[in-house]
Amino acid sequence: MTQSNWNSQSQPQQPQSPQPKPKKPLYKRVWFWLLVIVVLVATVSALTSGGDSTDPTTNAPASGEAKTADKTAKKPEGKKAADKPAVETKPTERLVLEKGYKFVNDEFSPMVTGTVSNNSDKPVKLLVTITFNAYDESGANVGTCTDSTESIDANGKWKFKAYCLDQDVAKVKFKDLSGF
Repeated sequence: MTQSNWNSQSQPQQPQSPQPKPKKPLYKRVWFWLLVIVVLVATVSALTSGGDSTDPTTNAPASGEAKTADKTAKKPEGKKAADKPAVETKPTERLVLEKGYKFVNDEFSPMVTGTVSNNSDKPVKLLVTITFNAYDESGANVGTCTDSTESIDANGKWKFKAYCLDQDVAKVKFKDLSGF
């Protein structure tokens, strides 16, 4: 053997350290996507409910009279009114159109004015809209009268002016009240 071969064979070879595995980018990790999904679901849930735990089906009735009358009609007949103290029932609806709204047909534009109450302890944070159907002298529907506001405070009131687009309005009828 030659000297060079002998030197190369006699020297122990250094063990090669394993190359470190390159780290996966953050967006390629499973736990990252699970976290993103959880955050998105929580955000959408908070936005759609507005942090409110009330029943969304009670957002838009015109008044609480029908539900209150149903509750009093279901009372057992055997009990007298004197047995229970008189308790004023508060409407269970969140948004209520108060009685006494007025239709005004002035020289500029026909409109409906009145008040909407928020009976909830939580504010209505997104769009609140009220709509009335508009009718002419013959009773034909000629359009709608609408108004909207961005929010109503908790236990607050909103004085609306629902303007009608058609000038030939003779009377109006409440159609819808919604808020989110």
